[in-house]
Amino acid sequence: MTPGSVTALALVNDPSHQVGFVLDGALWRAPMVNFHPLANTATTSVPRAGFRRFLEILGVSPRIVEFG
Repeated sequence: MTPGSVTALALVNDPSHQVGFVLDGALWRAPMVNFHPLANTATTSVPRAGFRRFLEILGVSPRIVEFG
């Protein structure tokens, strides 16, 4: 797998919801999150509300885990 290809933004490529999405609680609560946009040559910053809306539109309910 190419570095940067495993990213929350890749959920857009899983319309049949074959992938379970586990997310660190600290990331879920962060005011801004950063992801590679399907390649590790750039980083995309997304506000918390925008990220949650993205997941909602995709119909993805993340499993929030406290890794601390």
